[in-house]
Parts: sequence; structure tokens; C-alpha cells
Amino acid sequence: MNHARLLTTLAGLLLGLSTALNARAGDIQKDNIEILSQSGDGRFLLATPKLGQFVVLDSATLEQISPTLEPERAQPAALDYEGARLAVIESRSKLSIFDTKSGRLVSSAVLSLPLRPQTDSGFEVHLLVYSRDGKEIAIVTNELVVVVDVATGKEITRVKSPENWRMPFAQAELNPNKTQLLTTDGGRHPARLWDAHTGKLLRILDDPLGRETETRVAIFSPDGQLMVTGENILEKEKKEYLTAVRIRECRSGRIVLESDLEGEVLALAFSQDGKQLAAAGRRTRVFDITTVKPMTKILHSETLDEITRVAFSPDGKYVMANAPIGLTTVWEVRTQKVVYSGRDGDITSFAGFATVGHVLITCEFTGSGRNPTRTVNAWELPK
Repeated sequence: MNHARLLTTLAGLLLGLSTALNARAGDIQKDNIEILSQSGDGRFLLATPKLGQFVVLDSATLEQISPTLEPERAQPAALDYEGARLAVIESRSKLSIFDTKSGRLVSSAVLSLPLRPQTDSGFEVHLLVYSRDGKEIAIVTNELVVVVDVATGKEITRVKSPENWRMPFAQAELNPNKTQLLTTDGGRHPARLWDAHTGKLLRILDDPLGRETETRVAIFSPDGQLMVTGENILEKEKKEYLTAVRIRECRSGRIVLESDLEGEVLALAFSQDGKQLAAAGRRTRVFDITTVKPMTKILHSETLDEITRVAFSPDGKYVMANAPIGLTTVWEVRTQKVVYSGRDGDITSFAGFATVGHVLITCEFTGSGRNPTRTVNAWELPK
């Protein structure tokens, strides 16, 4: 580290704006661009240079590998698991699929979706989620989830939000063999498991003791054998909520692990090999899926801001927790030692790992108003 960089780092520490332990700032930097999401295999990043434009970056180099795509009045967009296809909802509920390398339009279909949502919560379609093999996509609106065949645009099934739900669908995920659909409504009711072919409700993931349960986040394990939920459980006698990470068998619904996280669970992620699970809210913890036991104590970052994203490095050595208005923290799982804790801007809108080496990628916003500075950084962690 040169003297100028050392002075800059020390100034940041004194101001409380950025701390970095054993990491080098600015190994790779890209300005005036925002990261939206990452492909399932971690190799590619979906980004936007400006409103209405989409590009795909290589996560290892931050180099743009796609043409700049400008769909008509695009709403949500998503990369498939391998980053080969980009799905976008355009105006008038048109689903368009693009080849990311060439920018070529592969297919498009007009969907039968509600044109006037009954709830007051933004866009008609607010989330697209690919199946693991990229052959189907779940389109999430406020009132329903529609599963579509990507190649033909044909609707496979649709799931309607129960009338008594006070919140719209917030999240949906297809299991690896595309037979089941897992949904949450943003934290007012339990997660629900549906038949992805018929739309039939298979199971409500409620509390076995009958206590009122709210679920903010739910995911499948990579092999589709387990479901994980972050739940708030109401203790009426004490007039307080308990919080828990619960792991259930998909086939039976049986709870195989329940663990407290000292606060609401807002983010979940499996390692690429499916052997580790990370759960986070204001605290973070890693679980061993083979033994179904905690691998770490409850990990504390330097701030208590809400963590909205967790991720593992490709080899599972490190776990990352991102609090957008707080710090992004990285721990070595085995030693539980903090190897990075920092923030280079006012808001960190995205954090994740590249697929080569131990490189943390962050997207930072600095400044207020309509034109904040947007910067993507790659931070090299200890090997």
C-alpha cells in the first residue's frame, strides 16, 4: 500500500466513513454504473449505466461483455443462472428474452396479466425469477405469480394471492426440478409452498404450535430437498415476537433445525456447494447443512443496520453481509475473523463475490439528489 493510499484510508477511518481490514481498495473500479443483480453462478453482473439501459459485466474483471440493451419502457429484468439470457418485462406486459453476448432478441410474448393492480405498490410486475435450468421463469406481480415457459412464452400456471393477505407477493422461487414454488408476502403471513404445475397450495409454513407467524424471506436449498425461512413468531402471552431461522424438509414439512438470530431474519443464502447456509438480519450466522448445526457463533458487524444481502465466496471460505446504509462485512467462516468491514460511499446498493479468487464487489452511491455518484469497486481479500 503506498503512502497516499494509507493516508486516505486513515482519513476515512477517522471520519467513520470507511474501514478496511486486510483489503486493498480500488483494485478494480468502474464509475457511473449501478449493479442490479448477479447471475446464479456468480460469473456475471446485471448493471445499468442509466435509466432504461442494461449491460452485463464479467464479475472477475468488471468488463462489459454485452451490447447496451434498451428495451421499451422496461420494468424488472433478470439474468438466468449462467448469465446467457436476459429477461425483461417491457411495456404492455411483454416478456422479452435477449442473448446477453450478442444482444439479439431470442423470443418475446405478451402475457395475460392484470393491467390495473388492485394494490398500490408500484409497477405491475416487480420481480422476475428464472428456474435453475433457465427454461421457466416466475413473473411476480402484486396479486399473482405466473410461471412461463421461456422458449414459447406459454403460461404454465398462475398462483393468486389469497384475498385475506394484506400484503402482495414479494418473493417467489422455483425449486430445481420446477415442481414447486415457494412464496412470501413481505412479512405479514407465513411462507407458502405451491404446486408449480397446477397452482395448488401444498403447504403453509406456519408454526407447529399454532402461534402467529410472519415470514420475510424463504429459499430452497440447491438440491431442492430443504426450505429455509426467516420467521417472526408471536408470543401472545409475552406480547413479543420471537425470531428464528427454520430449516424444513420439502417432502414432509418437518422442521430439522430452528435457531435464534437475535433479531429479524432478512437475508438467506447457500454456498455454491449447498453445504453451508448463511442467515442475517442485524446479525449473521453460518450453519452446516450436512450436520444441520450452527458452524459459527452469532457474528456481529460494527453497526446494527439491517442486512439485506448475504453471500459466500465461491469456495465457501468467506461469508459476506451487506447493510446498505451501514457496512459491508466479510468474515472468514472457519476462524470467524473479520477480514473486511467498510463502506466507500453513502449507500452500498449491492455487494457480492466474483468467481475468480477472493474478490468482493460493491456498488456505492455517494451524494444526494437526482445524480449521485455511482461507483463499482472490486476489493481483493486475503488469500
